[in-house]
Amino acid sequence: MTGRHGNIAAFVLTFDGAGVLRRDSVTRQMRQFRPEISWQLVSGYGAQDTELAQHYDAALNRKHSKRPLGGGEIAAYAGHRKMMRQFLATGLPFGLFLEDDFSPLDMNGRWHHLLDHVDGVMGSKDMLKLFDFGPPRTGFVDHETHGPVKMVKPLSVGAGAVGYVLSRDGARKILARKRFFRQIDEDIKYFWELDLDIWAVRPQMISEISDMLGGSFLKAERDAIKQSHRSIATSMKGNYLALRKMALNRIHRYGVAGRTRSRGY
Repeated sequence: MTGRHGNIAAFVLTFDGAGVLRRDSVTRQMRQFRPEISWQLVSGYGAQDTELAQHYDAALNRKHSKRPLGGGEIAAYAGHRKMMRQFLATGLPFGLFLEDDFSPLDMNGRWHHLLDHVDGVMGSKDMLKLFDFGPPRTGFVDHETHGPVKMVKPLSVGAGAVGYVLSRDGARKILARKRFFRQIDEDIKYFWELDLDIWAVRPQMISEISDMLGGSFLKAERDAIKQSHRSIATSMKGNYLALRKMALNRIHRYGVAGRTRSRGY
């Protein structure tokens, strides 16, 4: 994978049943990048693919999650991991990962800077999120600016994997977990489990346009699973997991801050 942006590989995740609207949209979005990037359009998995069983750990899901994952959610995470493996095979230091319902924002400013100076923007970061669902709900523990790109290290990582940049170390850390048991949006919220250093751009550089492309492929299945598992016990487990995550997040963040102070940084 060569071109002007020689330090970054670019991937878009789709699948055979994505439909014409998404395929046409991906083509339009990719053409907005000037100078052009060499893209890999990655065909992921369908919700019914039997191969998905080897990627998902149902036993760990029952232990660590409020509800089981739907086939579409499993397929989505497996598809992201497929992109990551293809990225590592390129030998390049950084990878740009997008889902097929992405639309880039601010093409004439921050995108050019990010792609031309990805080494400096990323530094030692494992992941730079370009999109979050909804506004940021927490504060941040650090911030950084590189040219027009403003970044924060959020206290709590937000949901959304529509667009992000990974370093090779970041991809290796995620793939170190042989089988996953949460959806990707939830898994990155537990960043300390895999020692991931995750930052986010502010404001976002990606918008999610699934509503313009026939809607989400995951929502109906996800809502049905939530409805079928609605009970007092499930609610109590969800509250427990949320409080546990908050506590572990704070312990990790304060521990890192304490170690930093002790080194005199």
